[in-house]
Amino acid sequence: MRGRFALSAILTAAAVAGLLGPGPAGAEPPLWVAANGVTATHTECGGESFLLLRGPGVKAPPPPSRPGCTSSEEAYYELDVAAAFVSKGGVAETNVDASTLSCDNRAGVMILGRSRDIELAIRRLPAPPRGCSYAKRRYQRVTSEGSIPFKNVVARQMSVSESLAMHQKERDQIIRECNANAACRAEVARRRASSGNRIYTCPPGYVSNGAIDNPYATCRPSPP
Repeated sequence: MRGRFALSAILTAAAVAGLLGPGPAGAEPPLWVAANGVTATHTECGGESFLLLRGPGVKAPPPPSRPGCTSSEEAYYELDVAAAFVSKGGVAETNVDASTLSCDNRAGVMILGRSRDIELAIRRLPAPPRGCSYAKRRYQRVTSEGSIPFKNVVARQMSVSESLAMHQKERDQIIRECNANAACRAEVARRRASSGNRIYTCPPGYVSNGAIDNPYATCRPSPP
């Protein structure tokens, strides 16, 4: 039963491309491309990671012979890749960020791109509850063999109501965390007293693009 739920959750979570939406003719250039049923070889060598994506019918390469190198085979229900990384059905890119969605330790979705774009995609599609989570990776190089049947997808613009709902959810979480911390409650009370306005906050790791009393301000990742 648990295995069935994991598969069901993975299939539900593999809506990254569905959320981004298929690109109609004449639309803006796609931000992402997607493919289903992709196999890959993950290799570790001296603290560096490499990923070889394989098109249909391409066999796995032999294990690495270099000392200290190991490899493992992976299969993904869905692979989402930044469109800028793909040319003629193939990928050849260095210093690639990645995030994998696993449910009950079964990997189902991989997103390859730049860190900020991946963060935005995950915020639009949080991990399903009950045993599902995203994990970050970093590859020194990602390549592919064979032609992978990617399909174009274009980022769907969030509506105003969707954007406000997402930010409100983030703020509600911050409020709950702050209410459980005496020092945080005292700081918010001090800031409210000095400003005379309601304070709007962003979640940890994000900063506001607007004033602290602007309920329509968006959040962006904190600078490194």
